[in-house]
Amino acid sequence: MSRICSLRWPDVKRRAPAIAVASVVMMLVSTPVSVGQSPQPVVRVEEDWQLTLEEPDDTDYAPQLHTVMAATGSLGDLFFQVTWNYQELPEFQPGGLQVQAWEGDSSVFDANFRSAPFSTSAETITWTQALETNGSTVTFSIENGQSTTWGAFGLPVEPMGVQVPAQHSGLEGYSPNVSANSAITFGANRVESLMITQVRYFGPDGPLFVDPTPRIIHESPD
Repeated sequence: MSRICSLRWPDVKRRAPAIAVASVVMMLVSTPVSVGQSPQPVVRVEEDWQLTLEEPDDTDYAPQLHTVMAATGSLGDLFFQVTWNYQELPEFQPGGLQVQAWEGDSSVFDANFRSAPFSTSAETITWTQALETNGSTVTFSIENGQSTTWGAFGLPVEPMGVQVPAQHSGLEGYSPNVSANSAITFGANRVESLMITQVRYFGPDGPLFVDPTPRIIHESPD
């Protein structure tokens, strides 16, 4: 499992520096089963994401999108959001991306990464969003990002993540259907597709199972 330095609740502030985490090495996994049938507590979940652009507009900074991931089955509790091709807290800035942590309607953390806007036609951007709990804290991180505009991003190249205090002994309440609330917020005509391509689940002793079901968030009608 990955490790992250400890962070006390009073230290979680807006625009705090991102916290380094170590990437996890993927091992062989078992036949897919439901989370409720897991033989061990689920302590880490990884989502593989893929964004394929048509022709970005770096004048209007289009497209803009956000992805979400929650520790429970709703966005009413602790969840994490990433804004892509813009940064919105404390005020809008175009380009780059921003990692945010929320408790319902309250923002408890945000940090900016990169600044260049999407600028490469027909590029495909891939990354992994990961959640992990140790029972007293929940860690969110972006890992293994690849793009033409930004090059490699996230772990292990650079830390992109946050750890917040939260009493979750496991992530059995996690659902990729909550992550499907992600959306293209501006310039959808400039996006070919946005999807989750795979979800992986881990227990305290390592990999548990893989959900290979693609989940399409957006797909061009053409």
